[in-house]
Amino acid sequence: MERKIKIKEFNSRKDWSKVAEKFNVKHYMVNGYPQYPGITKYVNSEIVEELYGEHIDFIIKDFKLINYEDKSDIQAFERKKRESAPAFREKLLSVYGKCAITGESVYEVLEACHIQPYKNEDSNHIQNGILLRADIHKLFDNALICINDFYTIRVSPLLKSEFYQSLDGLKIHLPTNKIHHPSQKSLQYKMSLFKKNDLV
Repeated sequence: MERKIKIKEFNSRKDWSKVAEKFNVKHYMVNGYPQYPGITKYVNSEIVEELYGEHIDFIIKDFKLINYEDKSDIQAFERKKRESAPAFREKLLSVYGKCAITGESVYEVLEACHIQPYKNEDSNHIQNGILLRADIHKLFDNALICINDFYTIRVSPLLKSEFYQSLDGLKIHLPTNKIHHPSQKSLQYKMSLFKKNDLV
């Protein structure tokens, strides 16, 4: 599905980078990645709406599961994944602000997690990502903690910690804008791994 985003709903750096392009506002590079912090300091939603109307010509397409995976060059694959990681993390930080499962907001322990594992640059879609605390990220990657397509947390019985088990059945923290919510297709894919391991 394709949909236009209302100006007042722009709350991610990716969205505002498009506004920056329209206004020819230059970005600067940090560790080789373009950064647009402060764009709204110079261009606010009222100015954009006055010039472009209620919607800006910017369409976000829903994430689709990726079948293509070329690992013929493992080093190149890992390099692309590593190079894209900071920008992907910043994007998730801008829409979540805290761990989607624990609510932890300490910047240093928050990580960008791919729901469907990274396959190519298309994997860095906002709907294929979720912001998680470092330990939760590790458990999620290993299908010991999962999220179903109702955004409910499921915890493997293999985890004996009372804290982790206390998360089972809770709802995750979601971004304000629904277009940034995790893809249900991605969550279903991840839950299939959880079930294959006979964990539910």
